[in-house]
Amino acid sequence: KLERLPGTTIIPLARVKRVIKEDKDVSLINAEAIFCVAYATELFMEYLVTEGYQRAKRDKRKTVYYKDLASTVTEVEQFEFLEDVIPPTLTLKTAIERRKEALENEGSAPKKQKTIKDTSAQTP
Repeated sequence: KLERLPGTTIIPLARVKRVIKEDKDVSLINAEAIFCVAYATELFMEYLVTEGYQRAKRDKRKTVYYKDLASTVTEVEQFEFLEDVIPPTLTLKTAIERRKEALENEGSAPKKQKTIKDTSAQTP
């Protein structure tokens, strides 16, 4: 495990600040808050990768693959919020079948058409 000096992070704080500033609702953020976000991100990543590594070890591998992270997301409740970001892998056949089903369901459902109200003829 990587040893760190107290008050330091592995993730560059300037990058964390840049990512935070992408949120239009955040106008200012102080250095302590940036540090907390960076450190929390590191802890989160460490936990996710450690759990993924446990699945790789279970399969007698040292390399963590996407499928390890996807199974971690599926199996560990704390990562449930990542199910849309890291979905389980599918075979090509399954993906094609799901796509066909989605298209069939889309075609059978009645489509709602948006109507645009014409306000040009109204008088004040």
